[in-house]
Amino acid sequence: MVDTPIPPVPEHLRGGEVVDLSQMPDWERKLHEIAKQTVEAERPPGQFFSTKSGVLAFNKIPVANNEMNVVVTASIFENAYYPEAFDAGKITAPTCYAFGIGTDAGMSPHPMAHKAQNPDCHTCPHAKYGTAKTGSGKGKACRNLRRLCVIPAGFANDPDNVRKATAGFIRLPVYSVKEWAAYVRELAATNRTPLTVVTKMKLVPDQKAMFKFVFQAVANITDRTVMEALVKRHEFDESDLISPYPAKEEGTTAAQPQAVQQPAPLF
Repeated sequence: MVDTPIPPVPEHLRGGEVVDLSQMPDWERKLHEIAKQTVEAERPPGQFFSTKSGVLAFNKIPVANNEMNVVVTASIFENAYYPEAFDAGKITAPTCYAFGIGTDAGMSPHPMAHKAQNPDCHTCPHAKYGTAKTGSGKGKACRNLRRLCVIPAGFANDPDNVRKATAGFIRLPVYSVKEWAAYVRELAATNRTPLTVVTKMKLVPDQKAMFKFVFQAVANITDRTVMEALVKRHEFDESDLISPYPAKEEGTTAAQPQAVQQPAPLF
């Protein structure tokens, strides 16, 4: 009896590299799909943070001092259009919204958006400066936002903890997006990304926006096994961020997209 050699571990399972699945043999592509489905089924559910009235909260419990140390495992672009004026007592889902992964190029209304305003975001009339109905009116009627996925920094000390950490989702408003963009550029100048540092996020008062997030790198992540676990987690967290809003016609009062409730605060 001749032993059949065990095939090597596929490249796409050795460190989180992104490969073209269409170039894989059928058995390898199926293995990739099974692995992804299994991980998705066992992932801890996430929940959106609240910033109502300038108070940062998770599971309805305020975060101490409005600040937290986290690792940002993923981020996506979001465009959101609200034709009505902001009303703190009646917060509804946007009429039209879109998501972008990696870039804001090529974004178009989400299939579940209540009423798409244009076939694509780039040529949408609400995407032009000077169309805003609030503030000075110099901005855009459609808000350019970001969604972040974060895990507590304390879980970034071991690969198993990285995999088990419950995700927290954060929706950055316009002025916080400016702070985030500046922070990402600052990290890039030192050959770092949000995935390889511990970030202090703090919600602070702001004259123009009432409140906004500011960001500060407080430590580098240097353990290669932890970084590998973070890279592998990134793809799933990025996918989780694309959570549609509740249907507008349901009269929801929830400003945040749909998310699974957590049993206890972790941040």
